[in-house]
Amino acid sequence: MDDLLLPEKNLADSLINTYWRYSHPVFPVLHRPSFMNKYETLWKSTESFSRYTGNDILLLATINIVLAIGCQRSEHCPANWRKRDAESLYRRSVHLVSAETLDSYSFEVLQLFLLRVIYLQYTSFASRCWSTLGIAQRVAFGLGLDKEAPESMGQLEREMRRRVWHVSAIMDSIIYIWVANEYHRTESGVYTSANRR
Repeated sequence: MDDLLLPEKNLADSLINTYWRYSHPVFPVLHRPSFMNKYETLWKSTESFSRYTGNDILLLATINIVLAIGCQRSEHCPANWRKRDAESLYRRSVHLVSAETLDSYSFEVLQLFLLRVIYLQYTSFASRCWSTLGIAQRVAFGLGLDKEAPESMGQLEREMRRRVWHVSAIMDSIIYIWVANEYHRTESGVYTSANRR
């Protein structure tokens, strides 16, 4: 039940704004107007947690990871709280939607996993980041993002597919270099998060 909770609205809004300011311009995984509309609608909802649908749970998982990314970069959170609070928000997202429990994938699931990669690249969990990126890329290929979008698809959907595909490709290069460097730094050749400096 705690995984379905969000921070107070003022704090959540501040962290979301930090995400839009620092992370989104570099990795435009979400469509801001669409996401913010869903975010605001969720806050206005009077439904009980027991009535949430799968899409609501996916949205909550996405909001939590966006909040985690915002928390990592927030100037309003004390530095010693950022890591702990960001990790707590990340864990909520993972508890709500994990790769092991998904029976089908969607564009929104791909966005969620790419956001987790963005979060994880600023942590000491290189192997987890690499694995999460692998899942995201398999979803992207499964959804056909590597192919030209059909003409019948709307402009917004085509644009978001293109953006998300490019973010996936860029993240692949960034994470590969990061993990490869960490691998070569270890004496045993086995990477653990303790090896990260």
